[in-house]
Amino acid sequence: MVRTTSPSGQASGFVIEVGDAPFLVTAAEVVGISTQRLLVTFEQANRMLQVEHLGEVGAGRAAVCAVTSTNFVPTLGMAGPDWLPGVSQRVFSLGFPRGVRGLGTAANVPFVLAGTVAAVSVEDGPVFYLDGSFNPGMVGGPVLCATPDGDEPVVIGVTLGRQPIETKGAVGILSPEDDRDPTVDTNVVAVLDMRAVLDLIRSVNRDEMPSG
Repeated sequence: MVRTTSPSGQASGFVIEVGDAPFLVTAAEVVGISTQRLLVTFEQANRMLQVEHLGEVGAGRAAVCAVTSTNFVPTLGMAGPDWLPGVSQRVFSLGFPRGVRGLGTAANVPFVLAGTVAAVSVEDGPVFYLDGSFNPGMVGGPVLCATPDGDEPVVIGVTLGRQPIETKGAVGILSPEDDRDPTVDTNVVAVLDMRAVLDLIRSVNRDEMPSG
């Protein structure tokens, strides 16, 4: 679990290992196509990583980068490729909240927010939706849960953010003639399944990428 920092701001992120190579997943807002170096914070220590931007997933809300630095970077384990959480299953999102006053040194360690899987959509990524707490700083961070045969929690997805709902003409919210934004935030948090991340990584020809 890491915090990523760039001139664009700060976000949550994490590193996974695929084929003995490390890959960073974080919010797309802090990583661009031309990004080659990124400041990451883990275990309250800062480290500058060399990265190669691979692309974006989750409707452009999360970015995936190959870590080309040779320095050791701690990684998180992932669930099996065919496993998805069930509805009503308890899960946990990790990240660094933004804008919370009075945290002191607690601002330098990741928060753990509990939630429950409210729905799973296989056609959209797949994406599953959580009913739980959220803070914008959590975008790009991992979502973990315990698998039936696992001893430790594993990463099952990446937090994308709150899922807005269309409210134009909805009774009791907005009338059809209302000029305000026809979407509102909900308590539903969208999480992209890790298979979308793995598909992007595997689609890249690793032989053409710098070894660092």
